[in-house]
Parts: sequence; structure tokens; C-alpha cells
Amino acid sequence: DRNYLRHQVLPALKQRWPAAARGASRSARYCGEARGLLEQLAGDDFQRCSIDGDLIVQELLDLDQPRIGNLVRYWVGRAGLPNPPAHVLALLSEQVLNAKAHAQPCLSWRGAEIRRYRGRLIVQSTPAPSPGGTLPWSALAVLELPSGLGQLSLAEGPGPGLDPAALEGRELEVRFRLGGEKLRLARRQGSHVLRDLFQDAGVLPWMRDRVPLIYVGGKLAAVGQFWSDREFAAEADSDALLVVWNSAPRLVL
Repeated sequence: DRNYLRHQVLPALKQRWPAAARGASRSARYCGEARGLLEQLAGDDFQRCSIDGDLIVQELLDLDQPRIGNLVRYWVGRAGLPNPPAHVLALLSEQVLNAKAHAQPCLSWRGAEIRRYRGRLIVQSTPAPSPGGTLPWSALAVLELPSGLGQLSLAEGPGPGLDPAALEGRELEVRFRLGGEKLRLARRQGSHVLRDLFQDAGVLPWMRDRVPLIYVGGKLAAVGQFWSDREFAAEADSDALLVVWNSAPRLVL
């Protein structure tokens, strides 16, 4: 294509319109300058409208639509993700920025998605389908989690963590949330529904069914690296087995 333009199209343009090459060069220079200014503006807006790489909804609402689009393209590119198409940017204000406060809208395009949670916009690559089923696990082995969720292992260290004596000779399994699971935390009365624990800890709603649940002898013993059930928990500063989740996706706001 470049050779065709260079040898067929450009000579014809120059012959018919001798000033065309100079005009095209000048337009290209102006476009380059304008692009640089837009990048600078987007960088300034990003500094003002972001926290920890997330965009703040309330700050975005103070910008006009073209400026929002300019900032969002910059933000997505900064994350190394595919540029959002025009129809996604057109829907952003209506479906995401102006959604009800309790809503958790999502705009997706090939390879990426934007979600809203607790007044922030979060951009991420399109996740694989949520995992399910049961994964047998040897405490001595590294377990490769499905759906690109990373690797799970146990490491010796000071508590809190899992009590090695409570795991000895018992089968370990990893499952994923179905709903209604409960955990009994040390030094707290009663049992607690995982939904409530996740909400209090700010675990992203769309990631909650991707957190590995560790079962010992058929009982829920630990939730990822977050909490251990008191039946299986080691005392603080005692010898413990710590849940290590390597290459984990972002989980918490």
C-alpha cells in the first residue's frame, strides 16, 4: 500500500495540485501538535481525576463529553489495553457515569471493560469465565488456579494463618463461591456470611466468585489470603501455614 501511494497516488496529486504535498505536510504537522496538546490535557486531567489509577466519577462529571472521551482514551491506553471504540465512549456518561449510586454497570469491548464501584471507574482486561468445581490440593504442592487466576500455595510463617496440626492428615480442596458460605472468625461471635465479609473488605463484586475457598475435610477453612475459620486458625505469632496467592488479579478497591 505504501509503495502504491508513493509511486501512483502522490505523483498524480502533485501533478494536478502542485501545492498538495506542502498542504498535506502542514496539516500533518498541525495534527501532530494538536495530538500532543490533547495528550498533555489528558495527563493533567488524569492527575486531578484519579486515585490509585482509578477514575473518580464525581470529578468526571465536571468535564464535558469530548474531554471525558479524551481522558478515558488516555487512561485505557495507560493501562496497556485496547482503545475503546466511539460507541463505548458515547454510552459512558449515560450508562456508567450517571447510573444510580448502588448500580455496578459495565461497558465492555474486545479485550477490555470499564466497571463502576463505590464512586470509581476501574478498567481491566476482559476476564475469563468464572471458575467452578472442586480442585484437590496437596498442601506441599503449588496449585494452578483456573481462568488465569494465578497460583495458590502454603508457606510456613508466623500466625495468623492456618494451624498445621488442624490440617495434618486431612484432605484439602479448593472450591469457588456458590453463595451462602459462612465463616467463623477468631475473637468474633457467631458466623459471618462471605457476602458481608467481602463487602466490608471492599472486595470487588465481580471478583468475589473468583476468590479460592480452601476446604479441609469438607469444611470451609480459609477464604483466599483474607480470613481463616477459627476451627483451623493458628494463634497470632505461632507457627502457621500462610495462604500465598501468586499472580492474583486485582481484588480490592
